[in-house]
This record gives sequence, C-alpha cells and structure tokens, in this order.
Amino acid sequence: MGKGKVEKVKPVLVRVFIGIPLQQELREEIGAFEGVLKQAEGIKAVKPDNLHVTLKFIGNTPERKLDRIKEIMDKSCAGIKPFVIKPSGISAFPSPEKASVVWLDCGEGAAPITAIFKILEKELRCMAYPGEKQEYIPHITVARSRKTADITKIQGKIKINGTSQAGCVVLYKSDLNPGGPEYSELYRKDFEQ
Repeated sequence: MGKGKVEKVKPVLVRVFIGIPLQQELREEIGAFEGVLKQAEGIKAVKPDNLHVTLKFIGNTPERKLDRIKEIMDKSCAGIKPFVIKPSGISAFPSPEKASVVWLDCGEGAAPITAIFKILEKELRCMAYPGEKQEYIPHITVARSRKTADITKIQGKIKINGTSQAGCVVLYKSDLNPGGPEYSELYRKDFEQ
C-alpha cells in the first residue's frame, strides 16, 4: 500500500431475517404433508426444521448493524404476550393457480404477528432497509417452486390440526448451501409473560 492511501475495509455481511419459530409438534405435522405437496408438479417442500413465520427478510446486512436490529426487535415485542398460531388454510403467492411460494395462514395468531411486523417495518425503514412491496400476510412458507405450479388440486388435502405457542421473535442467520438453506439463531427476544 502506497503512502497516503487508506485501505477500505469491506464490512462483513450476514444474511439475516426475523421470524417466529414454531414448536416441533407443528413442524412435524406440516412436514408429514410433503408427499401431498409433491403432487403439485415442481413443488419442493421446506424442511420441517426450517419452518417458521417470517416477519421480515432483511438479507445481507453489515454485522455492525445487528445490534440496532436487536434493539428494534426488543421494541417490536413490547407489550406482546405469548399467543397461539393455528394454521387453518393453505394458499400461495402470487396465487394458488400460479404458485411460487406455498404457505399456511396463521389463523388467530395473525393479529399479534401483524402488530409486530408493523413496528419492525417502520423502524427498519428508518435504517434504510426497503419496505415490503405487497401487503404483509402472516404465513408459514411450506414449499417453493422455481417455476409456477398449480396447487388448487391439493389445497383440500392439507388439513392442519396442531397449534404452536408463539413465545418469542428470533433474528436468524441464513446460510445458503447446496442442500438448502440452514438457519441459526443469532438473537431471541421473548414475549412478556
């Protein structure tokens, strides 16, 4: 390095998102429908261990911003008590006839999830993270398709009876691997008891 030149240090980026974990019993029940999901051509089920409710996908972010994101998570959970997530229906983005993301709704858990999302969205925009382009729908992604798939024939075949107690919000690190993404917990904010 020559005199007078300052070497720029690239920030360390971490691929992250904020979500609500699901209890194992519900993840296993959803995972049992993998065979039904595969009846829709081109659909790939999400691994049961990776099932969660996504609140906000942040993407690649500098490590130095993680502490501020944790503070925002703390703020978003203020006054939130544990609640139940009871999936009651299956649908897809952009539509069941042209599905690229297949999801289960969150039933009565949708209201507190949306309340948390709104605070996260507002505060993260202040950090220059882009807002959602579409209306936020609380959901559990259960499958994806590289091309669009028609799931209308399998919608009536998937009935979920289980529930999951939502007790926290988690900042997840997402590592992309050939076998699929692997998620690890970076931070957890428990709801008020």
